[in-house]
Amino acid sequence: MDTETVIETQNLWKIYRAIHQQVNAIHNVSIQIPLGKITCITGPSGSGKSTLLALIGLLTPPSRGHVLIEGEQMNDLSEIVLTKIRREKFGFIFQNQYLLPHFTALENVCIPLLSQDISHKDANSQAIKVLKQLDLESRLRFRVKELSGGEAQRVCLARALVNNPPILIADEPSSNIDSKLTDEFLQLILELQKTRTLTVIIASHDPQILEVVENEIKLSDGTVKIHD
Repeated sequence: MDTETVIETQNLWKIYRAIHQQVNAIHNVSIQIPLGKITCITGPSGSGKSTLLALIGLLTPPSRGHVLIEGEQMNDLSEIVLTKIRREKFGFIFQNQYLLPHFTALENVCIPLLSQDISHKDANSQAIKVLKQLDLESRLRFRVKELSGGEAQRVCLARALVNNPPILIADEPSSNIDSKLTDEFLQLILELQKTRTLTVIIASHDPQILEVVENEIKLSDGTVKIHD
């Protein structure tokens, strides 16, 4: 490949077992995520997009197959090491946001830092810096429930980027905002991708998002769809 690969999956499976039933949420998925590009994982609801993101982001272990980050296999690493890799390599924007509504924007963005060996003063300073970069300086002390939908989405983005990760994972980032706010969010992502050399992986079937992606991976029934 001409473009360097930052993440690769090899024959990846995720199997969920219940009483008298087995669900192959992801099966035999082999993909490559190019460095510094925006990749979109597309497909209808239930096709396995969120599961594949969770596997790529090391949030859940595969049932079979391998995930490689920068050429290194992740399967046999301890949870302590995986946690360190997640913290250093990834920023996450979750579909349901998971912001604490009674906390301020600043407090929410500080949360990922406070689990590390960082003082409250340095965590505040780092969080304020990234919130300012996303034009949220006037909203630092606003509680989440006092923010608009677009502002809350930018707080999610700030929280994902506060550790300065090289990879951003976003699960259906436009599901809770309108088309105007989606466009503003995408413009932020495009700017950050260039200024930070950010690798972006988005799960979405939103046509508005598909217009800006550089690499598309189509899923159908838990596996990569080769032909339309």
